[in-house]
Amino acid sequence: MLEKKETETRFGLVDCNNFYASCERVFRPDLVTTPIVVLSNNDGCIVSRSAEAKAVGIPMAKPLFKVRDEIRRHGVQVFSSNYTLYGDMSRRVMEVLSQFSPEVDPYSIDEAFIDLSGVADDKLEELGRQIRNTVMKWTGIPVTIGIAPSRTLAKIAAGVAKKDPSFRGAFSVVNHPGLPDILRETPVEDIWGIGRGFADRLRQQRVTNAWQLSQANLEWVRRTLTVIGMRSAQELRGISCLDLDEADAGKRSLMFTRSFGHPVTELAELEEAVSFYTARCAEKLRAKGMVTGMMTLFIRDFQEKSWRTNAMQSSVAFPEPTDFTPDLIRYMQTELKKLYRPGLRYKKAGVFMTELIPKDQLQLSLFAKQPRKEDQRLMKVIDELNEKMGKGTVFSGKEGSDQAWHMKSEFRSPRYSTNWSELPVVR
Repeated sequence: MLEKKETETRFGLVDCNNFYASCERVFRPDLVTTPIVVLSNNDGCIVSRSAEAKAVGIPMAKPLFKVRDEIRRHGVQVFSSNYTLYGDMSRRVMEVLSQFSPEVDPYSIDEAFIDLSGVADDKLEELGRQIRNTVMKWTGIPVTIGIAPSRTLAKIAAGVAKKDPSFRGAFSVVNHPGLPDILRETPVEDIWGIGRGFADRLRQQRVTNAWQLSQANLEWVRRTLTVIGMRSAQELRGISCLDLDEADAGKRSLMFTRSFGHPVTELAELEEAVSFYTARCAEKLRAKGMVTGMMTLFIRDFQEKSWRTNAMQSSVAFPEPTDFTPDLIRYMQTELKKLYRPGLRYKKAGVFMTELIPKDQLQLSLFAKQPRKEDQRLMKVIDELNEKMGKGTVFSGKEGSDQAWHMKSEFRSPRYSTNWSELPVVR
């Protein structure tokens, strides 16, 4: 039996189905029954599959070259990742959800928690299906919705809804008599907020599923898994006490890493790529309301004769945490000059931001300069313009305009919703 708080909470977890593949299908209705796969950066591995592609046995995470025969045999349509399109479609889904809930908390590009508190328990699934139908009608993206008194249970409920079509896309575990059985069928490693390390500790103690964790002594759980693990156990009992940032407590870093579309040998071209990656990472940082105290740059070269890769990296700690793109780019270019070796053929680079703290909790040292208000306003304007007009509308000159180093996207679809020159044409 679920324990109840004085104030009842009801959460919905809205999960977009096969999101990347679904985005591609929105503007290609001719592919409504065609198997679709979407490739990772640089057209490497399969990262998203439509239901039809899964049905014919196309495996996830396989390199494209290993499954070309099956793709030809089953007439599978292949797409390169189109992050501009996916980001815009995600924004549209979130806007639809805001019509149904006063609080929409995006959890990833294809998932969001919504607050359904105040809705009668016997109306929750009906509302969930209404939300699902509206998202489909307004955006073309199919979703499933799990509903529960806690976010952790909502994640589990969404998994059930996705697996069982009889629920018609929405499933609530609120007062559901079968919840204990559902939890028994949920391995500990599949619980939201329980990472691999926590799961290993639990299995060592013979706690293998969500039901066992929900029934465990909370003090024992706290000693074994820290306070975060104890809150996950309480969430499984229906007590809402785990925030998004706590469930992602291990993600105290940001990164942006890509393979190049061709081997890069010139420092100037590497500087453009590193500046571009740094700027994208800084955008994410500001969107989260964080500042970073340290950044790490890595570059990887490729020796064709020996098929050897060699990664080099360098880190820099900032005098004061910052989110100001020009400063971050300047630091990263200094580190790049330390790593660069003429004559090598570089195939990949990445930027990692660590030592993240909320910007509103920033404490400067005694002799530190206050962040310039003009700098903050500049970043705000640039972010707003890029949000409204499409990413890359305004960018640093250090990022370059040609960007020939960009990853391969041989099969990329048009950016239908964010680029004027790529708008769909109706004949």
